[in-house]
Amino acid sequence: MTRLLISNGKVADSETDSISESIECIKTSRNWLHEQKIDDILEYVDAVGKKWSNEFQEKIGANTSHVKNFLSESYLQNKLDIALHGDRHSLDDFVDLGDPKLLFHAQPRGVSCHWIAGNVAILGIFSSIQSLITKNVSVIKAPADYELLLDLISSLEDINTERISGKNILKCFEVMYIDKDDSTNQKLLSNSADIRIAWGGHDAIKSITSL
Repeated sequence: MTRLLISNGKVADSETDSISESIECIKTSRNWLHEQKIDDILEYVDAVGKKWSNEFQEKIGANTSHVKNFLSESYLQNKLDIALHGDRHSLDDFVDLGDPKLLFHAQPRGVSCHWIAGNVAILGIFSSIQSLITKNVSVIKAPADYELLLDLISSLEDINTERISGKNILKCFEVMYIDKDDSTNQKLLSNSADIRIAWGGHDAIKSITSL
């Protein structure tokens, strides 16, 4: 059984035979995300962290403060600057990183696919946000117990900042549940990915990498 949980910016929660349409749908959001300024995206993510830590504290539990700190604008600014050789604005345009002959512009890879482990579903949020702030759209394969993940991702639609609309952000995420025995859609998911991020134990990771 395969279920689309969030598709084309809407909560779907409906069965499907193939995820190919969902994959094509997420690709249409790549250009919009690439055009957004990184500082505007970070401001939006900071607002997400505040909303989640306030409204979902009981569901997130002990990880609430960690989620809020990770999603804070100052924390992510620092991490991006480190990862991008001192200037996160290379995600927006060509920048000078010290080479007298070259300018540099960091490019997103495209579609990132996330396999989320059922016992640590909150980990999927961290990799999904890292994809967002590097301007990669995400397809999330949810665990069987997907209620919290669905609540968090769907709430993005209701969060707006001066320059970023939550409705547009939600279109950067496709969330689905694919049964482990559905080899056709499992392989389709993996083949659609430019980035593959898997959470889980040894057996789960071995199964995913075999795709």
